[in-house]
Amino acid sequence: MGVKLLLLWRDASHERPVSETARLVRAAVVALADVDARQQHPHQPSQQQPLQQQRAQQQPADAAGAAAACETEVSEWAPAAKGAGCELSVVRSWEFPGEVLYAVKSKCMVARADAALQAVLQGDAFVRRLRGRFEGTTHRMGDFTLRVLEARLEAREETSAVVIECTYEPLQAVELATQLLREYTEQLLAALTAKHTGLKGQLLCIHALHASYDLPAEYAAEHLCLQYSQCLGSIVRSSQQAAR
Repeated sequence: MGVKLLLLWRDASHERPVSETARLVRAAVVALADVDARQQHPHQPSQQQPLQQQRAQQQPADAAGAAAACETEVSEWAPAAKGAGCELSVVRSWEFPGEVLYAVKSKCMVARADAALQAVLQGDAFVRRLRGRFEGTTHRMGDFTLRVLEARLEAREETSAVVIECTYEPLQAVELATQLLREYTEQLLAALTAKHTGLKGQLLCIHALHASYDLPAEYAAEHLCLQYSQCLGSIVRSSQQAAR
């Protein structure tokens, strides 16, 4: 699975639609991946598969025979009655089919659950406050895998933010991989903001290290849950600030 770093793109242009920014970011990453592929395999054309094609290859078919959904979804839940419980962050990822990841931030707790948690959430005890979906394309560059994701809030079709999920594949140890990911982020930002890309902006890093939580030393679903929950919170705050 490797160790992941989430990179939230902060665009310098406030007039360009986010969907257009996503297209430019994806084009820049595809160009980088093509260069890397030619350097590693000079006699073979590179093949960057859309996420939709990867779904059929990597995900089990459902009862109807169609490929299962391949996206990451984050939702925030609050007790229906004030003071009746704790707020929850719930994450479902195509990388962990059949499992529900949840975090209770007030207690610094994160864990896995089965689909039974969904039955609890669909009852009267909790109310969903927010939902975000992350979906995009996957590109491989040497030891790194990049997923260029468009984040959408609630049921909206317009893109709210662009996120790059960067995975360093060879290592599972979070602390060892963190510095490598930081260094790679600097190189990636320089490549994304080169003159020919049409992009100017910054990358907000959302690391897997969370000192307040008792997390395993090796990257696991619990790290992913906290990262995506934190990323959704950052997107919502940015959207609220832009609306003022």
